[in-house]
Amino acid sequence: MTDEDELAQVVLIETTNAMELSMVKSLLDGEGVLYVVRAEHHHTMDHGLFGNPAYAPQVLVNRKDLERAKALLAAKPVTTVEGICTVHEKSSIAVCGQCEAHLCGECTFTRGPPVLCEDCGNGVPQHRTPGLLGTDTAKKTVASVMLLPVLLFVAAALIAIVMRLFGVR
Repeated sequence: MTDEDELAQVVLIETTNAMELSMVKSLLDGEGVLYVVRAEHHHTMDHGLFGNPAYAPQVLVNRKDLERAKALLAAKPVTTVEGICTVHEKSSIAVCGQCEAHLCGECTFTRGPPVLCEDCGNGVPQHRTPGLLGTDTAKKTVASVMLLPVLLFVAAALIAIVMRLFGVR
């Protein structure tokens, strides 16, 4: 195979799902695989939010990187948190029943039930989480932040209705 053949662009994936496209781009960026996205924004031009499947974005990679990129997409995700103590970076032997932190043999924790890490046992609030949305508290916080604009809009609409009813300008 010549250098020109190795650098020829081939389709890795075609999708109209913006989330999937973003994840693929992030994965390829993180692994240093060069890519080009063809028609990334064109599929929404004709038919708005849901797009036109005739213009599905395509992720193109160099032919020499195709097998590596396919292997990256097919690989099972590996997390640095699952099964690893975040403090000592060793294999976990228990999981805190409150914050879901992984604990190793070097951690100080109550042995049961429930198993609690040292911070949860001492009542320290929100000290460590296994991931961005690893705890119920984090999920509730994100949900609250997402609902805030809706609630503000409803409140403003109600105020406008009341003002109109009473003739206030």
